[in-house]
Amino acid sequence: MRVLARALTLALTVALPTALAQKSVDQTAARLNLKTGEYTPTNTLPALGVGLDRGALHLGALRPLPGLTAADLRAAQEQTPRSYGYRCTSPLDLTVIPSSLDDQRVLTDRLVLTAKAQVLTHLDRLSVLRAGTSAAPVLTQLLPRNDYVVVATCDARADVDATGQYTYVDVPSVTRRTVNATLDGLVGWCDAEHDTAVLVTRAYRGAVQAVRGSPDGQLIATFGWDDRPLLKIWRARDGTLVSSAPTEPRTDLLLFSGDGRFLFRTVGPNATTREQIVIWHDMASGREAGRLSLPAGERFLAVSDDGSLVATRTVATASRVRVRHVTQKGLRLDATVPNVDDLAFARGGGAVVALDTKGQLFSFALPGGTRVAGPTIPTRGVRFVLPGVEAGSVVIKTYEGTSVFSPGRTVTYGWSAGEDLKTLASVTRTGEQLVGASPDGRTLTVTPDCVVPVPQKGS
Repeated sequence: MRVLARALTLALTVALPTALAQKSVDQTAARLNLKTGEYTPTNTLPALGVGLDRGALHLGALRPLPGLTAADLRAAQEQTPRSYGYRCTSPLDLTVIPSSLDDQRVLTDRLVLTAKAQVLTHLDRLSVLRAGTSAAPVLTQLLPRNDYVVVATCDARADVDATGQYTYVDVPSVTRRTVNATLDGLVGWCDAEHDTAVLVTRAYRGAVQAVRGSPDGQLIATFGWDDRPLLKIWRARDGTLVSSAPTEPRTDLLLFSGDGRFLFRTVGPNATTREQIVIWHDMASGREAGRLSLPAGERFLAVSDDGSLVATRTVATASRVRVRHVTQKGLRLDATVPNVDDLAFARGGGAVVALDTKGQLFSFALPGGTRVAGPTIPTRGVRFVLPGVEAGSVVIKTYEGTSVFSPGRTVTYGWSAGEDLKTLASVTRTGEQLVGASPDGRTLTVTPDCVVPVPQKGS
C-alpha cells in the first residue's frame, strides 16, 4: 500500500516508546496472546500525523483479537467504508493502543482533535477520519474495545454508489415530515407520499452526528463536521441555512427548550476533568447564552419549558436524578432511582419524571422532591419520555423491538402523577417505516424510511 508503506517506514524510524509505555505495550500483547514478532512497538500513527505517548502495537498481520472478531474486521474493511461513500482498496493495517475503558474517550478525543485528517464521524464506539488526497484518500477508523483502541487504516477510493442510508431521524410534529440526516453529510426532508426525499441539501462534508427539530416544527438543528465541527440551524419548511457556528468536537445531544427559545447541547465529557458541559444558545440572536459544567459521571437528559432548569442522571447503577437551575447554584432535586433510562420535565416544569430500564415511571415534585411511584409501561423495547401538552403531564413514546427501525408496534402513553396510565395511540410499523407523534401523543404519522439521494452537480 502506498500510504501505509510510508507509514510503517516512519513508524520504525522514530524513537521507541518509553519504558513505561513499553510495559503497557507488553502487557497488552500478553492479554491479546501476541507473541514476539507478531507486532512491532511504535509511538506514532503516521496516517493521522500524530504521536502516541503511551506506545502502541503495530500488528504484522490482519487477525482477530480478543474483543475484535472476524466480523468486526469485515465490517471495518467493507461495511463502514461503504456507509461513508468509500471502498477500501487495500487490506486493513492495524495498530493497537493500550487504553482502559475509562480512558478511551480521552484518547480518541485527542487523536481526533490533533489528527491531520478530515473527521467524518466521532462517536463513542466509532470514529472515522479521512486523510491523504481526494485522488488517493486514506480511511482510518478508531474502534474502542475493552482494554485497547484499534486503529484500522486502509487505502481507499471514493465511491458515491457505495454510500449507505444510515440515518439519524427527527420528526418535527407540526410539519408531518421526517428529517433524515445521513452519515455522508446529507439532510433530506421526507413525507408520507414519497419514498425518496422531496428536498435534499449537503449539510456537511463529514457525517451529520446529531439532529433535532424545534417544538413548533419550524427549525432543524444539526451537528457535524466540515473542516471543523459546526452547529447549523436550518429552516424546516424549505431547508434554508439560517446560521452556522463553530463548536467543540463532540455534541452528543441537541435539545430545544419547550418554548423553543433556547437550544441546548452537550459537549464532552471533558478530556481532562471528565465533566460534561451543557451549552445553550439563544435562538433569537443565534449566540451562546451560557454554559454549565456537570460533575464527573453526570449526564444531561432534559430541559424545562422555559430553559431555566436541567435534569441529569449519574451513570452509576444506583443512579441519581438531579435538577439544577442553569445560572443559580445548588440542587433543586437529588433523588435515587436505580437504572434510569430517560428523563423529562412534565409540562409546566412542576415535576420531573424518570423512566427506569424496567419501564417504571417515577415523578418528583418541584420544588420539594415529593416522590410518586407510577405505573410500569407495558410495551417492551425502546422507550422515550417527552413533555405532554396538558399541565403536569408527560407522553411516553415506545417502540417494540430492538430499535426504532425494527418491525413492531409504536405505542404512545400519557401520564400525570397520581393518575392511571393512558394509552393514547398505536400503530404497527414495518422495518421500512418511521413514526412521528403529535405533541399530545394522540396522532401518529407513519412515513417511509425514504432514500436520501446524493444531489447532482448543478441541481
